[in-house]
Amino acid sequence: MSPPPTGSNDGPVIISLPEGPIIADIIFVHGYGGDRLASWTQDGIFWPRDLLPQDVPDARVITWGYHTSSAATIDEHAKNLLLDLENRRPHRGARPIIFVGISLGGLIIKQTLILAVKRMTINRDPRSWNVWKSTLGTMLIGTLRRDETQNPPAVKLFEDWGPESEATKIHREKWAYISENLLSYQSCAPRPGKRPLPIGPDYVKRDKEAVAGYDVEMGTADEELGFGIFKDREDPDYQNLVQMMQHMFTFIVDEDDSDDE
Repeated sequence: MSPPPTGSNDGPVIISLPEGPIIADIIFVHGYGGDRLASWTQDGIFWPRDLLPQDVPDARVITWGYHTSSAATIDEHAKNLLLDLENRRPHRGARPIIFVGISLGGLIIKQTLILAVKRMTINRDPRSWNVWKSTLGTMLIGTLRRDETQNPPAVKLFEDWGPESEATKIHREKWAYISENLLSYQSCAPRPGKRPLPIGPDYVKRDKEAVAGYDVEMGTADEELGFGIFKDREDPDYQNLVQMMQHMFTFIVDEDDSDDE
């Protein structure tokens, strides 16, 4: 396989387009210390481009990047993701979105959707409404709940982070409310001595956030976690994820988006 494209780690890059009409957008968001290309690549296999289109051929696949070393907070990264989606999907109707996030990327996805609902209800922003109403589901890999982070790194990225903060309380309450309308796939790393989290068709469900006892230490780089990297289509974890994604696709109502970019 050819290596993934190189360049900056800022914003979105389209890495796969279907030959026919686009049925859905699949948007990947990497985690702490990660990269919008390298976090999904191993041994030259950039699986969102090299594997996924074989199993979900009707999707446009996008990876989105950000810098955890910058002065931005999680809320600010979420604002940037929402702005990029609004600018690049201004007239996209209700084409479904499926988000895939690793660790911190999952929290950014959650905060992005919370912000979209806020702008939709307070500012009546039609672009935010478009993003929110188009979101079909979230697939969160190694993402813990905001209130499960006991000792976040002392950097600006994690401002107002922790189980007792007011921001965490608001985040938890808002996500519990809006996630009732989303399909969710949640895969978390077990703590030592715990059994791996079971994954199967029955685990595509309304999002209940991370299961207690299955989380990872916040601030660990994607490369150390080993999450979200598949070298071939025979990988059982890849097959589980694709099976859940294909199940989400069964909820999509056919719409012709052939005139999209």
